[in-house]
Amino acid sequence: MRNGVIRYKQRIWLVHDPALQSQVLRALHSSPLGGHSRVPVTYQKLPQYFFWPGMRAATTEFIRSCDVCQRAKPDRAKSPGLLQPLPIPTATWDIISMDFVEGLPRSGSPDALLVVVDKLSKFAHFIPLRHQFTTATVARLFMDHIYRLHATPVSDLNTWLDERSVMHSLIQQHLSHAQTGMKCQADKHRSERQFAIGDWVFLKLQLYVQSSLAKRANQKLSFPFFGPYKILDKIGAVAYRLQLLPSSSIHPVFHISQLKASHGQQVVTDVLLDELVPFQVPQAILDRRLSTGDPPAAQVLIQWSRMPPSLATWELLVPLKQRFPRAPAWVMLALKGRGLSAPPLLFVFLCFRVVIRFNGNQTNE
Repeated sequence: MRNGVIRYKQRIWLVHDPALQSQVLRALHSSPLGGHSRVPVTYQKLPQYFFWPGMRAATTEFIRSCDVCQRAKPDRAKSPGLLQPLPIPTATWDIISMDFVEGLPRSGSPDALLVVVDKLSKFAHFIPLRHQFTTATVARLFMDHIYRLHATPVSDLNTWLDERSVMHSLIQQHLSHAQTGMKCQADKHRSERQFAIGDWVFLKLQLYVQSSLAKRANQKLSFPFFGPYKILDKIGAVAYRLQLLPSSSIHPVFHISQLKASHGQQVVTDVLLDELVPFQVPQAILDRRLSTGDPPAAQVLIQWSRMPPSLATWELLVPLKQRFPRAPAWVMLALKGRGLSAPPLLFVFLCFRVVIRFNGNQTNE
């Protein structure tokens, strides 16, 4: 023990204080000096000054649950979701595929094609139609050209039926062999991933297209993952239904390749902003950090009045205190005896290092 601090091999002993352990990890990982680095870089700094049993596991779990890392960093795993081939049909025209070919040069009246292909025999029909077409138009064409010809087999010859059965069996074997080979090759670049109903996941969407989930000031610099959202149901083998916000205008079913598991206690709020937003004031301070500017400035995570903690925002400390000099956040902070002028020792040390480095760069220049 030296100066009231317990040490182990010249390192500070932090065994029975999980809160201080979390504060140290946050300073080494989430601060501007830490830069949200991965486990090896963060853990390399830790044993130089501190010690407690299970430091490696604690560092891994802390970074695994970091909200910024989960939202900003890409998923390095192979594309989730194994290939799910369609079943082998037992008869012709049992399973079909349909598609539209549009933008063709006009030939008389039609300028598009409805393509219907049988999965077993690969027999195809190309039905002309005119744009704009409706569901009723497509259904009428399907009944006239497909169902009328292939709905029921018409034959009374037993020999022909036997030969047809043998041919169907042979085609099924070839399709099964080709389908198995295709799935084997495709799954080499995919990974199997499963979620349970009730799990929380992050959702990856196109930032410039999907804007109804969250309003972001800068799409290009925003996090690529939205959420997290709760899984409500499993659709098939590789699709899930999510509990999106009521204000979202997209379909809530997504492929598993767009989902990533959420670790930690981050929850998306379903509370919408009311009309009293301009009259809100800082209610509580949830966290503190230094900005990445030059020079760095102190920032605080503010919970605003009439808003849940999940909608807290990072604000610059000095302009915020000038704008709200008598806000409840400063009163509550003073009552707790945790004034902003006396941050933790490690936070002061990191701030001091940043100031010294900035002054040294100015001197060299």
